[in-house]
Amino acid sequence: MGKAAHAIRQRDNKHAVLKAMETNTEGVDVELDSQVTMVPAIAVSNRERQQECLGTPSIKPAFVANFGYLADMAAALEVIDGTYGTYVAPNSMNVYLVELLDTMKMPDSIRAKSPLNCLVDAAENRAAWKKQRENNAREPSSLRFSHYKTASLDPDPNEIDTRMGLVPLLVAFSPAAWKIITDVEILKMACDYRVAKMRLIQLMAPGFQINNKMIGRRILAYAEHVGEVSDY
Repeated sequence: MGKAAHAIRQRDNKHAVLKAMETNTEGVDVELDSQVTMVPAIAVSNRERQQECLGTPSIKPAFVANFGYLADMAAALEVIDGTYGTYVAPNSMNVYLVELLDTMKMPDSIRAKSPLNCLVDAAENRAAWKKQRENNAREPSSLRFSHYKTASLDPDPNEIDTRMGLVPLLVAFSPAAWKIITDVEILKMACDYRVAKMRLIQLMAPGFQINNKMIGRRILAYAEHVGEVSDY
């Protein structure tokens, strides 16, 4: 039924997006049919979506002063310990933000367990690359997935790739290649070329993608083991 529904709704449409529709200031839909006209309109739409957090309680100066933009200050650990709210003045923080912070307290089941080990070994690295498709989309300036898949088949390159992927985690830094993200618009529904209705996806370096997947898999397995995965 799933495949049939996709076929009927044309959700598997793979055609290139060669035009877009934008509503101008007068409320009239204008067709954009060249890169020169499409890119600026799509860039504005992407920026608006990516900056929706601006003006929200968690980005206000008072909150950022306590947590920083990366939650790398003492207050973040206090939230995990469940002690942050003990000295926050009543009504000084958004009620929904308070509820969110309350849910971030570390459960006793996790606290009683040994820390999560996110270090990946060569066997796991090879297995992860084996599952990737060679034609997966990636950030254009990075190496292709096929490069990494091929390298993972040889013990020495695979060991090097494994260690290179661990360095950012162990040393706590972001490689320059991992900071390059390419925004791409695809159609949510076939033949609907309105910029506001397109889906924004972000392409990144394959090494960054695979690291995120492997670490995410470890975290989920860890949470399942201690019974802390939501039923919803």
